Amino acid sequence: MNFSEYVIGKALYNRWANEKILEAVATLHPAQRDEPLVPGLDSIYAVLNHVLVVDRIWVAEVGGSEFDTPTTRTLLHADWDAYLADRRRTDARMLELVSGFDEAELTGTLYFDEEIHSDLREWPFASEIDHIFRHQAHHRGQVVLLLEATPVGRLKIDGLFVPPGPRLDAPGAAVVGSAEAMAAAAAAGTTAATARSGA
Repeated sequence: MNFSEYVIGKALYNRWANEKILEAVATLHPAQRDEPLVPGLDSIYAVLNHVLVVDRIWVAEVGGSEFDTPTTRTLLHADWDAYLADRRRTDARMLELVSGFDEAELTGTLYFDEEIHSDLREWPFASEIDHIFRHQAHHRGQVVLLLEATPVGRLKIDGLFVPPGPRLDAPGAAVVGSAEAMAAAAAAGTTAATARSGA
């Protein structure tokens, strides 16, 4: 596996994990989603919104588009359906971007505007890509923990639980990990573990 394949895999996994989070959160009462469940911590929606804001900033900077927001916690969408559409659109755009980088770009250097990043001038572009996906993973962990305080309970989104079968980037596979995909995997008599081991 070269680095290009690695980052595409990260983008595909992140899209799958985000979709699992969205499916779970969609079952909650709006109050469980929008109000803090644990004193001193953000609500589930506030965390999800923050991740989307940061991802939108990253997409704009890397993709050469415009996106202005006062802070990384600015509420982008008061409407849940509008948030869902934006989250899925952003995941698709992130996958499109990382799929378009060649090895030379991925092993290049990212230079920062000194007026914005006075303490950091440059760092490997590969580290930048890794950072944005780690940021998502960090906050998904927070959401999974908060979901344990709801009827959803413990949500399994580790890479081990990505179902085998259709490629994650195949047409119509945006919701890989759905009940339909799991049923198809069961019918094929395989598991994620056996698929990876080659058994």
